[in-house]
Order: sequence, then structure tokens, then C-alpha cells
Amino acid sequence: CPEWVQKYLNYGWRSLMRTVLPSVSLLQKS
Repeated sequence: CPEWVQKYLNYGWRSLMRTVLPSVSLLQKS
């Protein structure tokens, strides 16, 4: 898929994890 799509999804996902699921975000970093 295009780079902009991947970047958009990545940014949106990270933003969601930080605002809605901070605990899950910490697990994803491991």
C-alpha cells in the first residue's frame, strides 16, 4: 500500500492507543 496510507494508519493507531488505551499502548511498546 502507499506510504501515506501506512503513515496515516500508523499515526491514527498510535494516537488512539495513547488517548483511549494507554495501558495497551505500553504493552505494544514491549
